[in-house]
Amino acid sequence: MKKILRPSFLALGLAMLNTSVEGAELPDFKLSDFELGEHLFGDEVTMASLKGRVVVIEKWGVQWGPCISAMPHLVKMDKKMKPKGLSIIGAESQNTPKEKIKEILDKHKAEFTVSRQIRSPIQSRGIPHSFVFDVEGQLVFQGHPMDPEFEKVIKKALKSYEDESAAPEKKGDPFP
Repeated sequence: MKKILRPSFLALGLAMLNTSVEGAELPDFKLSDFELGEHLFGDEVTMASLKGRVVVIEKWGVQWGPCISAMPHLVKMDKKMKPKGLSIIGAESQNTPKEKIKEILDKHKAEFTVSRQIRSPIQSRGIPHSFVFDVEGQLVFQGHPMDPEFEKVIKKALKSYEDESAAPEKKGDPFP
């Protein structure tokens, strides 16, 4: 008997692919077009506190294996890149009880901000799904967090953060 790949499985596979890569046309959205939702864990953030930082909003869920598999990568990035200007917001998307979310965060020693009910003008086709915003708050990536372009785009955006923080007026130089 021949097995036929059902369209729903094909759609799921395509949803897991990166929807936008560096150099590809992205929708023209800014971080300010998103609503940060209900704060659950980590540092509470506001749009004002994120201004000038590189921001990752990672839609994920406790009950989905690929999301949990991506957690160690996010934790590592947070520890390494937070001092360099990166802010990660884990956007829990399955309305899981707080205690279950905390179990996962504790298990992975995650310290980044976690919230739920983040509102996005962009419909993503599955989780995990990441949105990356540069220091100007412009969307520069959307797609799967394990896509090789994900980290490349973040590192490129962080160079702008470092350039801005090295500017004379940021260092307190009276003669900018």
